[in-house]
Amino acid sequence: MEFEPRELLDSEKAADLFSDYEGGYPRKDYNTLQEIWCDVMSPFIDLLTKKARVAGITHGVKGTVVRFLLFRVLLGMIQPRRIDDVWVPKALSYNARLSQLLTRREYYRLNRVLRPDVTLLIERCNEVWGSLWRLGAVASGDETVVPHKGVRAGPLRQFIPRKPHSTGVKLYVLADAVEPYVTNVYLYVGARGQLRRASTVQGNMNARQIVNYWADVLPEGTILVADSFFGSHEAAKGLAARGTPFLMLCKRDERGVSEAGMG
Repeated sequence: MEFEPRELLDSEKAADLFSDYEGGYPRKDYNTLQEIWCDVMSPFIDLLTKKARVAGITHGVKGTVVRFLLFRVLLGMIQPRRIDDVWVPKALSYNARLSQLLTRREYYRLNRVLRPDVTLLIERCNEVWGSLWRLGAVASGDETVVPHKGVRAGPLRQFIPRKPHSTGVKLYVLADAVEPYVTNVYLYVGARGQLRRASTVQGNMNARQIVNYWADVLPEGTILVADSFFGSHEAAKGLAARGTPFLMLCKRDERGVSEAGMG
């Protein structure tokens, strides 16, 4: 397939380039979103339930854990300036339904006891996403920032001025390029960030290293597509050595890319 590199800058033309490629397909049929939720979250909920029981919570443990997780998800969606405002009727961030889900006392107690490690959830999601969906002929890799301005995020809090949400948690995301389905997420903890525990889904990988990580999780023969943030001579050599087909834009100051098999 012949094309001019500048054609990739036009999303419609870029889409036409891959019109002949087939997207991925589900490995398992689900009738409701609840079934998917149970597959993804059940092991995570079971783990937190054990922690809650060890901490002395005995009444309706699993239901309490589920309410806590739902509360945390909704809390991230409304993003109050102060968490306590959720329970204050006169505050701008007051939310009647959310305040009924958990009392202030319940929330702070559970938050102190459970302290859910997000990497456990990401690991579980990556595992389940891979089992539910088989990637098609083309995969797309990119970075994204989840909005977050909390002061306690530590090295997870990144600032990227060119992003729509410049401040937040940075994720490297791998998805099916034909069908809108995410199959892998990697949590960036900063160049000098300290890991809480050994994990394959969080760390200090830079853009040139993450493409090799993607190559290791891609099915054989799947084409990796990425923008100039990831395109480099070093990344091209790593992908070529692994036998992973790829298409990446490069910055003008990158030399010798075609020598590595990228043209």
